[in-house]
Amino acid sequence: MSALETSGSTSAAVWDEERVASARDDPEGRMALMARCYGVITPRLQQVYEWSAHELGVPGLPGCVRDGALTYAWPYEERDVWRAPDSMLVRVMRQMLPPARKEAAMADDNPETKKTRRIRWVQRHLVNPPAKVAVWCGLVPGFVLVETVGRKSGERRLNVVGMKTEGDTGWVIAEYGRRAGYVNNLEANPDVRVRMHRRWRNAQARILDDDDPQARLESFHRRSHEAAVRQFGTELLTIQFEFRD
Repeated sequence: MSALETSGSTSAAVWDEERVASARDDPEGRMALMARCYGVITPRLQQVYEWSAHELGVPGLPGCVRDGALTYAWPYEERDVWRAPDSMLVRVMRQMLPPARKEAAMADDNPETKKTRRIRWVQRHLVNPPAKVAVWCGLVPGFVLVETVGRKSGERRLNVVGMKTEGDTGWVIAEYGRRAGYVNNLEANPDVRVRMHRRWRNAQARILDDDDPQARLESFHRRSHEAAVRQFGTELLTIQFEFRD
């Protein structure tokens, strides 16, 4: 089984290695590939941005979307790139999205807990699937895929993380600390694989409780990543990766 298959049924069904390889060398193909990945997200873009504007207190966010197209990322006149074919997979994925009535089950949570749960839901179901494909293809500099083994299931799990590398050492700041599943997995089994620059490397992970994650994050010198981690993170934790090959 390939690593693409282990990243979930969405990636395995939509993205095959031949298509990924051809898209890397073809700008139009690369954008078409990414656009198709957004086929599940596009119908709900406006709602996602409106909710984000309310939750994060950024009223200008809904202006980034117009008629289902991300106007800040692509000219509005060429918005057809975002309109993926309504395939069987897309219809199935839409049915899997939780209904709005489930929000009522979170009514008793405090505002901070609800915000964290919503952000993690958006990341898991809307952001991570296309992000995994993009990082797999080497399209997102500064981000890698970390493959861990589930501490309970024993299955391989893929996670997108921002990483700074210094020689044979990689640094990651976990946004949710030990509340993140992949952190618990690598703490139970520190032997992991990291996909970077379109190839896999074996590594051993180590949680550094005594390290200052804020100072470490500043050493990344990537303002957008720093801002996102500080905005959404709740329990920052430093993780060190020692590469073996």
